[in-house]
Amino acid sequence: GLLATNAAATALGLLLAGGFIGIYAWLSEHEVESLDWSTAGPSLFFGVLGTVVFTTMARMLRMREKLSQAEVQRVVAERELTQAQLKTLQAQIEPHFLFNTLTTAIGLIHTQPTVAEDTLKHLTSLLRNSLSRTRTEQSTLIEEFELIEAYLEISKIRMGTRLDYSIDCDP
Repeated sequence: GLLATNAAATALGLLLAGGFIGIYAWLSEHEVESLDWSTAGPSLFFGVLGTVVFTTMARMLRMREKLSQAEVQRVVAERELTQAQLKTLQAQIEPHFLFNTLTTAIGLIHTQPTVAEDTLKHLTSLLRNSLSRTRTEQSTLIEEFELIEAYLEISKIRMGTRLDYSIDCDP
């Protein structure tokens, strides 16, 4: 990389120096029969200048690529953090709901055994759907609606007439 850059920059420097000397000779009406050692200084100057420019551009491109890679890594890490926070929040909420539902079922066993049984059936459905969702990152719309319906049925048992709902979804 650097050797090729230096070679290209030196060649470009020689061409530019020769061109400038030719233009100078033409403008000043001096004859320049050949490119002699007087071209060495300008050639060296333009060669070093070209090397600095090309090397700086190459470094800037490498830095820009590293920054792009770092940005992608940052976005991925941010997404993973958000997913972990969501799972932590779900883990905190679900036990609360589970214990409340079990307490409701226990309270209904003696007074309304059929309602207690329905509560436990809905809870079983909800847990089954929830556990299957944690094993995959995607679910079907039907699975989502089954999960929602089980949750709403449990909530309706706990809230009584204060909660009424309907789900309208094309097959």
